[in-house]
Amino acid sequence: MRILAVSAGLLALTLPAQANPTLEGVASGLYELEKTHAFLTWSVKHNGISDYIVNFTDFDADLVFDAETPANSQLSVSINSDSSNNSNNNSDSDNRNSKSNASANINN
Repeated sequence: MRILAVSAGLLALTLPAQANPTLEGVASGLYELEKTHAFLTWSVKHNGISDYIVNFTDFDADLVFDAETPANSQLSVSINSDSSNNSNNNSDSDNRNSKSNASANINN
């Protein structure tokens, strides 16, 4: 029980420091998605009983970050919707027939 209490206490001490992150020390520039450490997954409840899970294997993103004025930063994302896999493999080919590639540029 003491180990749990000490762990909870240490966690409580570190949370306030992490709750208000700053951009101090972050350099302006192009930040590209490191695909080996990224995943894109979403899920939805099916009839309130089970989860229908879809993931994409072909996607990319990059951020042009402006440290001086973060609101001027630009995020670009592209998703190849033909690269989806889902928890119901029988419907994958049916779903792919109605999909198209998606991309977005998000500017603040």
